[in-house]
Amino acid sequence: MKFRTAIVTASLMLACSASAFSEDSNGDGLVSSDEYRTGARASLMRADADKNGRITLDEWTAGNKSSKGDPKAGYRVLDQDRDGVVEASDIERVVRKRFQRLDRDGDGFVSQEEFSFEKAGAKPAQ
Repeated sequence: MKFRTAIVTASLMLACSASAFSEDSNGDGLVSSDEYRTGARASLMRADADKNGRITLDEWTAGNKSSKGDPKAGYRVLDQDRDGVVEASDIERVVRKRFQRLDRDGDGFVSQEEFSFEKAGAKPAQ
């Protein structure tokens, strides 16, 4: 089960980070934590069909029909407080953890090189 959760988490977060460099809003070649959080939040909140700031399991499932893997497993990863809905606070926790993994050198920015390590499946920096 742990392995499956890791796979779902990786798939979910790679989907969010696939456009990480399109979030480089100032064009400096680096993605800051703020840039990353803004882009990932916007990407994930597209599933909020009724635009009430909360994503239900039904909304998430409907919005992820073409995705690989089990949408329910991805939803469980996002619903950090296990209250049955995904809200901005849930997304913030997941995205913050993800950014920390991507930012291998801990400088507060993700470079193209750091992003390429993640895409290649490299282990996080220790």
